[in-house]
Amino acid sequence: MDESYDVFSEESWRSFDEPDSGEHLRFLEAVERGDAETAENFLKPGNIDVNRCVSRGYIHFSALHLAALQDDYKMVQILQHYGAKPLARIPIPKSIGEGILQSRIRIALCRAHASPAYILFYSDDPIRTIFNLCCELKEVLDSKGIRNTCRETFEHLIGKCRNLSCKMLDYCFTSNEVDTLLRGKILTTEDDTCCCRHRKEKIIYRTVEMAIHAEQKEFISHNYCQTLLQREWLHGQPSWSKKASKLPIVYYLYAFFVLGVFQLPLGLAYMFTPVCHLWRFFCGPKSKFLMHAISQSFFLTLILLYDMMVSDIPNAKERTEMTLLPMLVIIWGLGLFIQEMADAYRAGFLAHFAFFVNVLDLLTTFILVTVFTARCSWSDSLSTLTSVFLSSFSAFAVVIAGLRFMQNFFLTEFIGPMLMHFANMFRDVLRFLLIFAFVCSAFVFGMHYLYNDASDETAFAKIESAIAALMGTVFGNTLGTSALAIDLNINTTSIDEVKSSSAFFSRMGFLLYSAFCLLCVIVLVNLLLQLCQIHMPDCRKQWISNGNSKERRCGCITSEHQHLHRH
Repeated sequence: MDESYDVFSEESWRSFDEPDSGEHLRFLEAVERGDAETAENFLKPGNIDVNRCVSRGYIHFSALHLAALQDDYKMVQILQHYGAKPLARIPIPKSIGEGILQSRIRIALCRAHASPAYILFYSDDPIRTIFNLCCELKEVLDSKGIRNTCRETFEHLIGKCRNLSCKMLDYCFTSNEVDTLLRGKILTTEDDTCCCRHRKEKIIYRTVEMAIHAEQKEFISHNYCQTLLQREWLHGQPSWSKKASKLPIVYYLYAFFVLGVFQLPLGLAYMFTPVCHLWRFFCGPKSKFLMHAISQSFFLTLILLYDMMVSDIPNAKERTEMTLLPMLVIIWGLGLFIQEMADAYRAGFLAHFAFFVNVLDLLTTFILVTVFTARCSWSDSLSTLTSVFLSSFSAFAVVIAGLRFMQNFFLTEFIGPMLMHFANMFRDVLRFLLIFAFVCSAFVFGMHYLYNDASDETAFAKIESAIAALMGTVFGNTLGTSALAIDLNINTTSIDEVKSSSAFFSRMGFLLYSAFCLLCVIVLVNLLLQLCQIHMPDCRKQWISNGNSKERRCGCITSEHQHLHRH
């Protein structure tokens, strides 16, 4: 970060033309020195405009701006008491060709906004203010005009805000203080009724969601925040379940039968008598998460049973009969679809579907329900080609649904670290696959160009067979020299010339194939393995950085907080 420029240098002062400019300048000098008593003496008579700006280095600074840049808590408090207006909003650069002056003005404003003194005195909800500021700074950082110029400066400010949110948790002594900090400003004065408690819980979950959106990993993994989230996560669980840690099989049986097998009848009873204390275990986030996971597994199990019990012929009569099994698939799929839409309604459709995985879940469920409905209701009007298309298309949906079911294992200690490891390196894997695809494409077209006109019997005579041959090489199915050798049919009477030309041709093919093996198998694959080794230690640290208990380790994962907010 460039610190060579000093916005407070004496050479950058600009004089005022007004008669009382000297008094204002002395007031601003006192603010800059941190002389709170002198500054307050200037403000008491009421002759000083506390919001008046001074120009330094072509940048206009108010008294509050100067005090915030120095993190002067006492001065900011005095200025707030005498009516200093909040700082202006951070402007987002709209073009790449921005001048240096505009960039320096924005940096000075962002530094003032990131001041702990300004945040604490000018916000009735400091935690959310910090999260919103981090999002704004991230938006500025990702803009084209900032990305390649002063990136380090904004990264430093974002880190400063993250440290402030963690320090605010450090100063808490009781759970009630942490609870108040996470809830923020509550606009209701009602008693702690069930309805009010429900709204308060939503405030907690919304605050955690903001922390996830602002990438506040340190704040979420803080042991104080984890303690409160663990308490909310276990809300509604039976009291004996906390004492059954030595016999987890008892809780597994309880979850399987109560939250799984009898989920449908108990859920219907809960719909008619929601205020009954007997159903309080349905309201807990962990119970809702387990019921959702069991519902997903039951949905996939129904599809598997349907596939095993009916004929494999797409247009067979058994496929189209409306029996109990396909009806359960459709009803269960509609339930999951409605739940996904309800989650989107509560979180906001744009915010919910901004994540690609949520769109993928909705489309997968919709496709499976549509395919099963079409088979059962419109079987007579479906042609064989349409039926085959539906079967093929739904196969991809089943694969995606099975892969997405793994999200429920993020909370397990056995598989969670590996899934987290893969999630951390997902973008790097996409970059690697892009490079790998370019390299393979270059060799596919090169080998096809070499062997295309030579013979139709080689593996590289067609594009499809060339891709299959090179992809098989990556996974150990290498080609021998006989597969690369070829006898050319040349219009010449010299046998020696034909043999020498064929040998040279084969050598060129061998050199290209050897170069592919060297580059892809040795260089790129080892690069991928090294990438995995880089991400694995960070994943392990992230997994165990917040305590030794199982709940604490699970709590470090962002996915748990997403489920906590969702349920």
